[in-house]
Amino acid sequence: MKFKIAKLITIFLILICFKFPSAEAAESNKVVLLVVDYLKISDFYLSPALMELSKQSSIGLLNSNTGASRTIPHTYATVNAGRMVSAPRSGIQIYNGKEEINDIPALEIFKSKTGYNPPPDALVLLSLPQLLEQNKDIKSEKIIGHLGTQLSSAGLTTAVFGNADLPSIKDRTAALIGVNNLGYIPLGDVSEALNKKTNDFIGLRTNYEKLLESFNNVYKEADFIILVLGDLIRLERSQEEALPYRVLEERKKILDEIANFILEIKKNTNPERDLILAGSFSQNPQNSGGTNRLLPFLMFNNDLNSATILSSGTTKRSGVITNVDITATVLNHFGLPYVSTIGRPLFISSKDNNSIEYLASLNQRLSFIYDARNPLVKTYVLLQICILLAAVPVLIFLPKLVKMMKLLLLTLLCYPVSLLLLGFIKTNSILLYALISLVITTVIVFFSIKVTNNWLLSFMIIETITALVIIVDLLTGANLAKFSPLSYQVITGARYYGIGNEYMGVLIGSAIISSSIAYHLYPKPITKLLVTPFLIFTAICIALPQIGINFGGAVTATLAFGFVLLSMQGIRISFPKAVQLGTVCLLCVGLIIMYDSTQSVEAQSHLGRTALLIKEQGFIELWSIITRKVAMNIKLFRYTSWSRVFIASLLASTILLFRPISIFNTLKLEYPKLFFGILGTVIGSIIALIVNDSGIVASATMMIYSVLPLIYLAFDVRLQNSGTLKSRNNIY
Repeated sequence: MKFKIAKLITIFLILICFKFPSAEAAESNKVVLLVVDYLKISDFYLSPALMELSKQSSIGLLNSNTGASRTIPHTYATVNAGRMVSAPRSGIQIYNGKEEINDIPALEIFKSKTGYNPPPDALVLLSLPQLLEQNKDIKSEKIIGHLGTQLSSAGLTTAVFGNADLPSIKDRTAALIGVNNLGYIPLGDVSEALNKKTNDFIGLRTNYEKLLESFNNVYKEADFIILVLGDLIRLERSQEEALPYRVLEERKKILDEIANFILEIKKNTNPERDLILAGSFSQNPQNSGGTNRLLPFLMFNNDLNSATILSSGTTKRSGVITNVDITATVLNHFGLPYVSTIGRPLFISSKDNNSIEYLASLNQRLSFIYDARNPLVKTYVLLQICILLAAVPVLIFLPKLVKMMKLLLLTLLCYPVSLLLLGFIKTNSILLYALISLVITTVIVFFSIKVTNNWLLSFMIIETITALVIIVDLLTGANLAKFSPLSYQVITGARYYGIGNEYMGVLIGSAIISSSIAYHLYPKPITKLLVTPFLIFTAICIALPQIGINFGGAVTATLAFGFVLLSMQGIRISFPKAVQLGTVCLLCVGLIIMYDSTQSVEAQSHLGRTALLIKEQGFIELWSIITRKVAMNIKLFRYTSWSRVFIASLLASTILLFRPISIFNTLKLEYPKLFFGILGTVIGSIIALIVNDSGIVASATMMIYSVLPLIYLAFDVRLQNSGTLKSRNNIY
């Protein structure tokens, strides 16, 4: 009997041991997401409560890039998918299942549209068919509802409470974040029950008491809880109804209420296990310029230090995160895979007791550079096109303008490196910014002219300086490229680190032409010993994940540099040689992908993440990437001004080589090394156009470094034929 009793006690204790972790799991690892759209970084200065709250959090600037505009509802659809998607123009309709539309329950309407049978208390997305149709080109049946589906598949429950309704508008769009692939959310309330009517110009506000009560009631049952604080949206949609000072007063009041509510949520959660995320995913389209392009986002957790700055593996930049990083962060907190998203979990990059000051300064600088890009780069592009198109008429009819044109050619050659060096400059004046870039350009041109009278040597000096500055910048973290108006922009979200297509084209073009001129001017063994490792090292800098990480650039550099090096040795590029060169290129790229794929998911570059996506999704994902790149190239070719530069460069090169003063034979016979360099640059620009998703930009910047020396040589031939130039190597 004693043995049986002991046995029963043992079994009972074992059951208890198994029971406790299960109960604990049901209450652990909660994620609470507070959606505070239309929040701005400047709002922290309006609300002392909000400023104090920021000191208890980790905070960053969120890029709200989507597959369409950065507005509601595209931002919510993107967070839900973990990838860039868009929402239908007809909008998003989400209702409580029991809410009636024209006396018909929303649940019945949903069933009739989809054939699905969600739980009776679910929130239903009536716009599911339109949302899937909008994103049909990206296999939307697996992407739309990704976050909600991942959570439900793991046995986790999502709940959404709150809305941004106005008396005449129903806006429950934020609930889209939690929708699963069947178009519903298991729990929640997005009805008017969580609002209160007011006698002011807004007319409807969030009832924070009821919202907090709803949160507390569902806290033990749900795992991912989304709370929509819609009063800032309501305010901005109603602001034309009141005087500006009243709008500002109401904004301050709303901000204090939001800060106090977040503090209440913190008190009602478990700081040891729960993760609280709060911030804005979109901005008012009427107020989305300037410093409102990047949005404040906060994270609270006991594992995090307060007054710290956020970053992610997506951006690898302190203070900058993306909306899809939120998707990855939620999944990661629950221990779920996030490889199929393009985001990466948030992490702490640095500590700063004045985090808002730091982010406000960073935000202002990034916004200024974005705004400065248009006048500076477009002026440069326009000047290029004008000079390229004017080259032939000047040759034929206006030989007296040749000297001035030569100076302009050198200026065009120097300007990209001047724009890169602007990364050192912090200013709020575009005029001063432009003047500094012109001063830098003038200094480099003056230096190159004074050092020598040989135009080839001047070109070599300028292009060597350009290549070396870019390489040194890459080796030191691309700190200049990150803040250059010619480089990639954080706000556009196409790239955040490494070398972008603009400077990839500049680097490859300048490296090839400077090496070609060096071979021509100094035909000695030492030149080969210097040039060959220089080009190989340049290709490595472009390719390596920790440095340049540009896949298209790696392919372009390997093939273009290989062609130039072989040609300089007098080796004819036959079909077998081309195949060998292609094989070497594939091998190098394959090794880089393998290396990047072996790193931790957080440390991987976008190249490694793409490889993982292809491995997971198969050929369909690869085909999607190819079609997206082709579509992007077609779009850019049609609309970007760089396509005009590319066409003008090709046109000028073709005419100058054969008409009206044929310099083809002169170039090939008297400057054979430069001939192969120019040919290698042209080949590189064509390869870049094919293998990059914005290849026209790289092709255009690369072509600059082949067409400008070609025009310069044409001018010299013209002047020599007219008897005004004694030596073709002289600058004037």
